[in-house]
Amino acid sequence: MATLRMIPGITYTRKNLEALTGMPDRENRRMIRAQRRQGVPIVALPDGGYKLAETDEEKKMLLAMYRKRALDELATYSMLAKAMQVPGQMTVEELLDGLAV
Repeated sequence: MATLRMIPGITYTRKNLEALTGMPDRENRRMIRAQRRQGVPIVALPDGGYKLAETDEEKKMLLAMYRKRALDELATYSMLAKAMQVPGQMTVEELLDGLAV
């Protein structure tokens, strides 16, 4: 997979990224996700663009976005597990208790 290197202070639209990388939007979004998983703080802007988080506020916004997504997924998991009543299935509460240790 190619690596996307963003320049601080530059905002990239999806169209810009397609032109710069020569790859479709979906592949660029995969690269952004991979970069984030390596700790690169790339924020998604409300207008659909991307940029490197430079300020503490931008970094907090990025972390808050991922925390919200994670909690939403845990809530979905909890409801599905409860609805399916899988014997021996760990509850979200048990999972969270285990993380707090």
